[in-house]
Amino acid sequence: MNTCNKCGANCDPGEIVGGQCLDCMEQERRIQSKSEHAFKVMTSPFYQMDLMEVLREGADG
Repeated sequence: MNTCNKCGANCDPGEIVGGQCLDCMEQERRIQSKSEHAFKVMTSPFYQMDLMEVLREGADG
């Protein structure tokens, strides 16, 4: 049995990649994906309009 370097779980040799179990690798991938998404949202040139902006746009058009 091999042990995951991150969580310490006992795993079969085929379930360890680079010292990490598949569950830890998936969790790390999810965290990375969320981080990338948050960065894209924060650096986006778009913003959410508030209700007063929507009403002003409707009155002008």
